[in-house]
Amino acid sequence: MSNTGSIFCTRSPESWLDALPGPKTVVKRQIRASRQTGLLQRGGRTYWIEAEAPHLLASKNMTVTPQRFLHRVIIVTGAGHGIGRAVAERFAVEGAHVVVNDVDAARAAEVAGALGDNALAIAADVSRKSDVEALFDQTLARFGRLDVLVNNAGNIHAARHFLEGDEEWWDHLLDVNLKGSFLCAHRAAHHMVRHGGGVILNMSSGGATRAHRGNVAYDASKGGIEAMTRAMALDLAPYGVRVNAIVPGLIRTYDLTEEADIERGKVVPLGRLGYPEDLSGPTVFLAT
Repeated sequence: MSNTGSIFCTRSPESWLDALPGPKTVVKRQIRASRQTGLLQRGGRTYWIEAEAPHLLASKNMTVTPQRFLHRVIIVTGAGHGIGRAVAERFAVEGAHVVVNDVDAARAAEVAGALGDNALAIAADVSRKSDVEALFDQTLARFGRLDVLVNNAGNIHAARHFLEGDEEWWDHLLDVNLKGSFLCAHRAAHHMVRHGGGVILNMSSGGATRAHRGNVAYDASKGGIEAMTRAMALDLAPYGVRVNAIVPGLIRTYDLTEEADIERGKVVPLGRLGYPEDLSGPTVFLAT
């Protein structure tokens, strides 16, 4: 990816693909309702493309953006799907070496394969210290450095009424969501402090500050992430390590019928659920 550009247009994908010079190769395309995003290679350049509202006229603006993360190394945990995958893809198009972590080895390998030679798939359970150590050891052995950690891995499918909760349920959610973020951030921070700085980004949730029925353990884990983020930022700022949290809204990271998508989107001011790609831009921005 020697040259990277970004395009936003408002007509069908076939129109904006054909508008680019040279032979084209679609590296990645995702279709969600009226919104389409993807990576495209054409004419020696790699483009990040967004298209929506196909009934509108096409925008003719095309801008080449710098590869802000050229030769930088980024670990994205939980990057086998959803927000983590979208974030990994966006870092890759901006020139980064991306370590795609997921507890599912096949998912991690599939994403890394789609990103190309600058990506590395590493399966690891972030709630286990030995797995976290292996994740960072393999990253440093391959790339020799670490610039950004995105703590995205989390368990979001364990809703249970408080009266039906038990110790195992509580421990599992806190171990993955909170302890996992701590273990990864702790290892990353030691490397970053020794090498002059870096960025740690923790993925939170609206549950950190608002109640969700049946999600006592999940909300507690996300509240802990935000408190941990604030304290980490204070401790690590003198060493040039910035720490921030990202709070997604209602993001469609799982399969829904179109009817369910529309119904759930009614509570969102924009009138629709968010898509994982909506979080990739803000996440990358916080790493710049």
